[in-house]
Amino acid sequence: MAVFDSLMAWAQEPINVLILAMCVMVVAWIAMRVLRRRRRSYPIHIRDPKQAHRWQSAEFIDKPTYCNACMEMCVCGSSCESCGLCICVQGRCLKMASSAHSCKPLSDQLGNKPPHFWVKGNLPLTSLCFKCLTPCGNLPKLADYKCVWCQKTTHEDCIKDSESETEFCSLGPHQSMVIPPSSVTAKLEGWRGRRKLVVKSITPPAIDHWRPLVVLANPSSGAKDAETVLAAFRKLLNPIQVVDLSESPPEA
Repeated sequence: MAVFDSLMAWAQEPINVLILAMCVMVVAWIAMRVLRRRRRSYPIHIRDPKQAHRWQSAEFIDKPTYCNACMEMCVCGSSCESCGLCICVQGRCLKMASSAHSCKPLSDQLGNKPPHFWVKGNLPLTSLCFKCLTPCGNLPKLADYKCVWCQKTTHEDCIKDSESETEFCSLGPHQSMVIPPSSVTAKLEGWRGRRKLVVKSITPPAIDHWRPLVVLANPSSGAKDAETVLAAFRKLLNPIQVVDLSESPPEA
């Protein structure tokens, strides 16, 4: 009873009540911050390949290059970091290519096995057709095809005379490091008008010894070679595996 009487006497002082209320508020504020930090998520934002390419200014001086829109030879313009599509400096070509060609698919909501994703023309030098095993992509025009997933190349006639357009893609010799689009589920996040596409989940594919590679680089540090490294890996991997630290936090 003595302790209870002492507490009642202490509580009758206004300054003591104020101190107690402030302590409760501070503890509640700290608890909320801790809970928010635990619940905080870092979603991986991805571009919608049906709406936009990832264009990068380029000079095509290492090999003959043809615009995927007007099909004319060009020495400078832009190249998509993900699918390798090339365009010249004409503004109309950018609009034509963006509307006529979708970019490398990052996810497949249906979970289907990925088919080849063929991009026409501008094949690497000394390319061989995987069907007839003869040189391809060596004509002085926009000709023949390359799959942006497995990197296979083929003649235009060979792809028409076979089922290469619809057959499943193996993802190439480095498939154990690639996250196939069939494993990625995307969703829209955010308020109306400011919604962004993010990765919802990734399902491990049926690939032996699958160990996906994640590439992180900061273009603003080092010898400024990060943009070249990021572009190279976006062509070889699923672009969601390549993180530009100037756009996304490393926690993502």
